[in-house]
Amino acid sequence: MNITRPVLKKRPLTAAPLSPVLSWAQFHPEISRHLDVNEQRAQSTLLNAHLVYSEPDHSVGRKKAQDYNRRNCIAITEHTPKDWRDLGRSLGYSRRVTCSAKEVARQIAPELACARSLADDMVQDGVTEDVAFQVGKEFIQPFRMLLDSGWVPGKTHHRELQRS
Repeated sequence: MNITRPVLKKRPLTAAPLSPVLSWAQFHPEISRHLDVNEQRAQSTLLNAHLVYSEPDHSVGRKKAQDYNRRNCIAITEHTPKDWRDLGRSLGYSRRVTCSAKEVARQIAPELACARSLADDMVQDGVTEDVAFQVGKEFIQPFRMLLDSGWVPGKTHHRELQRS
């Protein structure tokens, strides 16, 4: 018995499909929320407060938070916080921005700020720093793609099309 398979016709593409990263991120708010600068600031504040107040002597806790943020910055961006602040000053950013390496990154390289925020979130949830920093580094490119796409979490193109 001879079985022949039907020939499938190729369908013309009417629109470019979403990249796997974009479609995946739309359904994973735990990742996409790190695109939001306010969420990044809140995440950083939560982790720093946890580190500061985890020590009976808050000055020890502040040092612990500073050391953590320095390790996070170097591991993910490959530059020290001072390098970032100096870069911000050389580009003419205000003192409000240049007092924080994370704020400078939010202005100059927002994908790095997103990756650092993700790492902060993971560390706060009990993941080791080494693993969190490695995951943060791996997410730099996907965060860059998401930011470059113009996609805003919670606002899909489908909804915009329905309104017009």
